Amino acid sequence: MPARSARMPLLVALAVYHSGAWSAAQLNPTDWPQFRGPGGQGSSAARGVPIIWSAEKGVRWKAALPGAGASSPIVVGDRVYVTAYSGYGLPDQPRGEISQLRRHLLCLSLANGAVLWKADVPAALPESQSVREHGYAASTPVSDGERVYVFFGKSGVFAFSKEGRQLWRASVGSQHHEWGSAASPILYRNLLIVNASVESESLVALDKSTGTVKWRAGGIKESWNTPILVPVGGK
Repeated sequence: MPARSARMPLLVALAVYHSGAWSAAQLNPTDWPQFRGPGGQGSSAARGVPIIWSAEKGVRWKAALPGAGASSPIVVGDRVYVTAYSGYGLPDQPRGEISQLRRHLLCLSLANGAVLWKADVPAALPESQSVREHGYAASTPVSDGERVYVFFGKSGVFAFSKEGRQLWRASVGSQHHEWGSAASPILYRNLLIVNASVESESLVALDKSTGTVKWRAGGIKESWNTPILVPVGGK
């Protein structure tokens, strides 16, 4: 599993970002709605993006987060979504009590970094006490333009409205691993697909509207990768 540092509770926006019309359930070509962007390919159709920056140069804004985190921010329309965790196991701080562990989903303004809302999720215990490199908020959110979905390991999969209202929660397993969870959910049509190899040794597809399990493929152990979609036979 690649190590991703959780040591900087600060979100930094580069100086050039997209703008344009956007409506519910519709993504702009320049949106970055999931881990590694559209289709998980790590590429964008946006033009004029910064290619050189430093701690100050090329930075539009900086926003303090409630804690550490290792997820990638996603961009949908005029909003940025990112996760963080607090209360336990923060880098360079006393470990604290794991009962105080909280995970957070934040929505920020793309224009200026203002926090528009924050959703707090208590941890389902027992939880791993030995996560070091990537912490307890390593999974990147995903959005279809209408809802935002996030995976917090054995604490569950959550769907939130654009206004921050929790729509549903689904459990994909109760196991935990000393290295924690890091895979990010993806969307395909009406499905939210989650690599729950840590929690239940399976790949799980949920109905994105309700959180109901649509199918489950077992036999997957100790896998931290994010699923990707591959066309086969034109499908």
